[in-house]
Amino acid sequence: MLIADDEAPLREAICALIEDDPSCDVVGLAANADEALTMAHEHKPDVALVDVKMPFGGGIRVAQELTLHGAPTRVVGLSAYADRTTVAQLLRAGAVGYLVKGASSAEIVEALHRAKRGQASISAEMLMGAVDSLTGALAEQRAAQQVQRHDDERTRGLLELAPDAVVVVDEAGEIVLVNQQTERMFGYDRGELLGRAVEMLLPERFVGRHVDHRSTYRRDPRTREMGIGLELAGRRRDGSEFPVDISLSSVEVEGGLLVTAFIRDATERKLQEKLRREDLERRMLVGRLVAAAEEERQRIAGDIHDDSIQAMAAASIRLQLLRRRLSGDELELLDNLGQTVDNAIERLRHLLFELRPPALDREGIGAALRLYIQQSGGDVEYQLDERVTGEPSPETRVILYRLAQEALTNVRKHARASSASILLDERDGGYRLRVTDDGVGFNVEDASPVPGHLGLAAMRERTELAGGWLRIESAVDAGTTVEFWLPPQEPTEAVV
Repeated sequence: MLIADDEAPLREAICALIEDDPSCDVVGLAANADEALTMAHEHKPDVALVDVKMPFGGGIRVAQELTLHGAPTRVVGLSAYADRTTVAQLLRAGAVGYLVKGASSAEIVEALHRAKRGQASISAEMLMGAVDSLTGALAEQRAAQQVQRHDDERTRGLLELAPDAVVVVDEAGEIVLVNQQTERMFGYDRGELLGRAVEMLLPERFVGRHVDHRSTYRRDPRTREMGIGLELAGRRRDGSEFPVDISLSSVEVEGGLLVTAFIRDATERKLQEKLRREDLERRMLVGRLVAAAEEERQRIAGDIHDDSIQAMAAASIRLQLLRRRLSGDELELLDNLGQTVDNAIERLRHLLFELRPPALDREGIGAALRLYIQQSGGDVEYQLDERVTGEPSPETRVILYRLAQEALTNVRKHARASSASILLDERDGGYRLRVTDDGVGFNVEDASPVPGHLGLAAMRERTELAGGWLRIESAVDAGTTVEFWLPPQEPTEAVV
């Protein structure tokens, strides 16, 4: 690479940027056109990035002389602003690209790589200007046959390097110019397109409407996107269809109005939009499922509280009344029966907590987990490390809690652990929860569902359905770590 600019700070900054790329090597720094030409002839670099306005002729002179002498160096112009006239002069001189000072480092490096491969580097706006220049020249050639062939070939070369299909249409709707990308995109040879109606590139159902659109556009020709808010499609030679994005530009010439369509295959964009839409719908579905499940849990909890516990409490009171009337061996039997009833009431209260801990709504996920740990009992010593600065949405909060609940249930029932740690924090715009125990562990690949609880496979499915991920690390006699991450869930109806 050769860098030529009369501003030393910019020249050195670009040098540092390029040298940071291991595939690039700077062979010289020039402050004017004379130095740039001397270094170019001496080192024969692949690409020369030259300031258009630097002393002794600038980038235009450098491009002209290197092209004239057949040098292998490709020139990319660099200017303080995008001037169409300067762009046209630079391209006519033989340059393959044009950058505006202030472009991002990624744009600069990419432009140099494209130039090395023989590809053009120019913005869509500048390209439209060049196309306008070419289409105007083509019309004048028809009328006066006085267009300079050299300029025509230069601009045609630029069009052939364009990443989009370029189709130029006259007032009658006939195609007068296409590039290679048009042939590749639609499957036609150039000779099959020139002189034909542009509607041959459209699905049959769009033809009548497009003729009307052409008439409307002729009355108000301007650079704009075509079909805003509509689904546009192209038709290939084999009849297959594909989505497209189209931008229009026009130029008024002596022979009439010429319209240029820049056509881009939108298949990939549509696919990404579909995936984003499906992800949004999936996350909203998860929210609705969570809300429905929690509503059912709340209903069951209400039934237990208002019916089962009340009935059991009434039975306990009646047993206490009966106790006052008995004596001897009957008292011991009655006390045992009363203890059984009290144990049943306590289990029902624990079931109420399992179904829906009030702290989850009132105080948040951290408080609910602490309360769950206290209620769990057993021989496991728990340690909770909560680092959440903002409370998750109700939907996210419920999913986090249920997954943590299942992981801790597995620790209590199956791990035979003496201690377990729980970490709750924020990461990558979402929430992470990690449960680690010092239990017996297991071979993750051989893990099979355990009757009576959610199971690792179902936990993973539920996490991924919510747009997150779940990881399990374990080995025999080495404990287990279950870690999962959830993005914020889309808001739905309030989770009750």
